[in-house]
Amino acid sequence: MEGIEDLSNFINKERERFETRENNLFANSFKEIIRYHNFLKIILRRYKLLVSENAKVFYEFQESIDKSPGSHRETDKQAEIRRKMTELAEEIHSEVESFYMFFKILVDKISFSVQYYFGKSRKVKMSGHHSMVEKFNDSADLKIIKYCVEKGLTIKKAFIEKMKIIQNEILDFRDDQIVHNSSPRIIRGTGVDGTMSVHKALYPEIGEETKSSTSLKPEQVMSDLNDYIELLIAFINDNREKTVLPIRKA
Repeated sequence: MEGIEDLSNFINKERERFETRENNLFANSFKEIIRYHNFLKIILRRYKLLVSENAKVFYEFQESIDKSPGSHRETDKQAEIRRKMTELAEEIHSEVESFYMFFKILVDKISFSVQYYFGKSRKVKMSGHHSMVEKFNDSADLKIIKYCVEKGLTIKKAFIEKMKIIQNEILDFRDDQIVHNSSPRIIRGTGVDGTMSVHKALYPEIGEETKSSTSLKPEQVMSDLNDYIELLIAFINDNREKTVLPIRKA
């Protein structure tokens, strides 16, 4: 049992520490993480089916190619397979982009829940996950570290490092290649493994190197996410006596 199941058990146990109002608000805040985790699992199931079908169609196309010497016209069967591959590519891209978008919402919910549990900072403004790993003013420290110092919280290096991986290897792809990529020269490709590649390749200039970026497999992202949730639970357990929520009277 790991990740989201452990979070569910943690919520059910931890909520009983608090008075009725905070009991319910605490559970509701942290269950938002579970809600979006469930959305990711739904997307992942659809995605896996599409990738499996796409691989079959791709290899069917490969087998249909006439490998004898000389040029060969595309057959009607090949044209139909190619149309199917285009349709599947669009569906796979839709699932990949949806996965990244919901992933962003989920990790923002983690940031919001931490700030609900330990209280808002008077000095450090954290508006979502990305801001936790931003530098604090001109210092070398991250905002999450400054937040912990202000609140008297201990935070393990493993949690911070995973936070950076989540931002730099996953969310930056969502930001740079899905949401904020404004170039009209973008060409998207689909790997047989279901990854989506983004190439700045249309009308290249002489001597220009083609820039490209490829999505991570959702299965790998889910693995990182489950590890991240485990580290979140450990972080809260290490600091649970520092919560700002009123404790239930004995």
